[in-house]
Amino acid sequence: MEYRKRLYDSYINSIYQNFNDLSERGYNKTVKCYKNYLKLLPKNKASRILDCGSGPGYFLYFLKKQGYTNAVGVDLCKQAVKIGTSMGLNLQYHDMFDFLKGCQNEYFDLIVAFDVLEHVMKDEVLKLLDLINSRLRKGGTVLIRVPNANSPFATRSRWNDFTHELSFTDESLTQILLSCGFIDIQIHGEKGVITSFLCLIRKILWFTAKCLYKAFMILGISREAIGVPLEYKIIGVGRKPSE
Repeated sequence: MEYRKRLYDSYINSIYQNFNDLSERGYNKTVKCYKNYLKLLPKNKASRILDCGSGPGYFLYFLKKQGYTNAVGVDLCKQAVKIGTSMGLNLQYHDMFDFLKGCQNEYFDLIVAFDVLEHVMKDEVLKLLDLINSRLRKGGTVLIRVPNANSPFATRSRWNDFTHELSFTDESLTQILLSCGFIDIQIHGEKGVITSFLCLIRKILWFTAKCLYKAFMILGISREAIGVPLEYKIIGVGRKPSE
C-alpha cells in the first residue's frame, strides 16, 4: 500500500524516536529489558536467528551481547537499517515478505517478529506466518510480540501509531498460530524487568491496579477473565512440528 512507503521512509523521525533511545546507551538499556527472553532462546549460540521487522535492531543487539553469532534482521525502514548497521549489527533493508520468499534454501532455528503483526492486514498476517513456518527448521520456534487488546491501555497501543492495523488478544493470537501450523502454543503477558528502584515501585503499583482491573473483568465476563493477561503487550511462542 502506498501509504506504508511514505510513513516507513520517515518512521524513525516521525514516531519511533519519540518512544526509544537510539543512542548506544539506549541499546544497552534494552539488553536489560530483554532479560526475560533468555529462556525462550536456543541453547546453541550458533543457531540461525531471523528478526523480521527488526527496526534499528534492539533485539539483535541483545542477541549479540548474549553471544549469538548467527542472527540477521530485516526491515523496511532505511533509517532504522542505517542506525542498526552503525552499531555493528547484521541488519538488511528488505521487505520481510520478499526476504522470506527469496531464501527458499535457508532455514532458521528461531524467527522473531516483535511489534510486526499489528502493522499488516489480516490476510497478510496469515501469509507472513505461513512464510515463517516454511523457513523454520523442523522443531524451530517462532516468537511473536503484539499489542494486547485486553490491556487497560489497549486503545493507546492500537491508535498511537498510524501504521497500526490490528490488535490481538491471547485467544486470537493462539488462533492464528494454530491455523498456520504451529504447535505447543504459549501466550503470556510481557513482564517488565526491574532495573531500578523506580521500576520496583511501578511494578508494585501495577500489580495492585491489575488485581482491581481483573476483578472488574470477572464481574463482567465471569471466570473467562481469570487467565487473561493484562500487560501492555503479549508474547506468543509456537513451534514447528518435528515431523
